[in-house]
Amino acid sequence: AGILTRPSTLSEGFYVVEAKYNDAYDQMILQISDLPVQVIADTDRAIVWVNDISTGTAAAGATVYDAYDKATYKTDEHGVAVINRALCATAGVEQLRVTAKDGRTCTWFYNSRTGISSTADSDDYWNYLQLDRSLFQRDDDVLFWGFAQSRAAEEPVQSVRAVLTQGYYIYSRSDRDILQSQTVPVTEGTYSGALSLPNLDAGTYCLSIYHGDILLTSTYFSVEDYEKPAYKLEITTEKKAVFADETVPFHISTAFFEGTPVPGLELSYRFHGYQSRSGTAATDADGTAVVTEVLAPNSSQSTILSFSAEATLPEIGDISDSASVRVFVNDIDLKAQAKRTEGNATLTVDVNSITLDRLNNGTATGYSD
Repeated sequence: AGILTRPSTLSEGFYVVEAKYNDAYDQMILQISDLPVQVIADTDRAIVWVNDISTGTAAAGATVYDAYDKATYKTDEHGVAVINRALCATAGVEQLRVTAKDGRTCTWFYNSRTGISSTADSDDYWNYLQLDRSLFQRDDDVLFWGFAQSRAAEEPVQSVRAVLTQGYYIYSRSDRDILQSQTVPVTEGTYSGALSLPNLDAGTYCLSIYHGDILLTSTYFSVEDYEKPAYKLEITTEKKAVFADETVPFHISTAFFEGTPVPGLELSYRFHGYQSRSGTAATDADGTAVVTEVLAPNSSQSTILSFSAEATLPEIGDISDSASVRVFVNDIDLKAQAKRTEGNATLTVDVNSITLDRLNNGTATGYSD
């Protein structure tokens, strides 16, 4: 797993995201637009709902062009347009091109040949698949659990087939060698099982669940040679949010997996963010250490200070952890608004007091609450 950080702004249009892992290779197309489109369709018609992110309201008066029958529709005051035909009735690609009144565009696609859509056979079933983890050794047991139930009550699912193949999961691929296959009974919609890996090579593998010839769902996992760390290291903070000039302690605890502490462990730590520095510490007889930092004011209203620590000497497996706190420079928030009407000007200033109680006790309903 990983995180792809995009540029702060991207122009409207289509982009390709490319991923490579060993010999595996895949691509995904992204569309950047301020006009999100939602489509609900049945066998007679389709409802197209268009919104405008830039205004936070429905995109009224937008044009919806149906490339299949070359018809044009207009959205109403709620951003809704109705297409009086069944979408995806024929094999191929459906395409609706949406154009806002100011010329911004968004294109909605449906490719019936891929099977990734609301009319795929798998969508006739409620289904779910979960593995006990995503990283395994070559000869581990892969434990899996899932749910499979037909949306039509008269067709109960009595069993599914778990199929193990190599490589990333792609709907349209059916030419892979099957490494293992197992029939699993379904009881009241749920199933569970285990596959013993046959000393596989390191790489990426896919577990797929079939009901008959219908692919219900799939997930992938990695096989690697790795060593379990000898002990664990955890970092905690007393608060999630603080004001500048406060002293913030970061508590480091270490313990072997049976619970006994790791005393005298040399640690290397680092602060990241607007206030950066590094240093060393050592655990006491209880396997703990405390590193404190005095938070200096900064030009931002709020920012984040991150802290990470790891064993100084090399260890078998990664032994590290991190934690962060939000730092607020002021305990008040000012918002000013100026308005001019003919020869008169009005300046409005809203002053609010900032308290951090809800952020620290876990009752905050959002990031800015």
